[in-house]
Amino acid sequence: MESVKILKFENKIVIPTFLDFFSNQFENDRERELLLNLLKDCNNKKNTIYLLEIDNIKVGLVGVTFERVIDSPVLSIDYLFVAKDYRKKSFDILDNKKISEYLISFCIEFLSKEISEYVNIRYLALYPDMQNEKLTNYYLNLIPNSFKIKENRDIWILFKL
Repeated sequence: MESVKILKFENKIVIPTFLDFFSNQFENDRERELLLNLLKDCNNKKNTIYLLEIDNIKVGLVGVTFERVIDSPVLSIDYLFVAKDYRKKSFDILDNKKISEYLISFCIEFLSKEISEYVNIRYLALYPDMQNEKLTNYYLNLIPNSFKIKENRDIWILFKL
């Protein structure tokens, strides 16, 4: 029987051990560097990381913080990472969702509700890496009720909560 777990990390991550979980799962050095920066920020209490496990295998993670976009507080996805072997695949145990889709849904359906008890937020914000148009379109098509805005020169994708 398959099992799904989401583990929460708020600080005190052993970075080399954590990176070992994803050895050979990076597409390039940039992904590894972004994850390393996310882990360091977590240890400095600048974000919270949620790690997704399927059958005790670490398959992806999402790092979140608060941000201001269009002068509104938003829950922001700092980094969304899916292990290379699990990209572009849907999983029955995740209601036929891809890992990235599941992690975004987790943020929308669980985290935003939990946080809204303390902070009034209307959007989940995502800043696509390197403002990649292909990635931007992927996220826009992934979740209904999402839209992109331009603030200064930056493109943000907002998901209504």
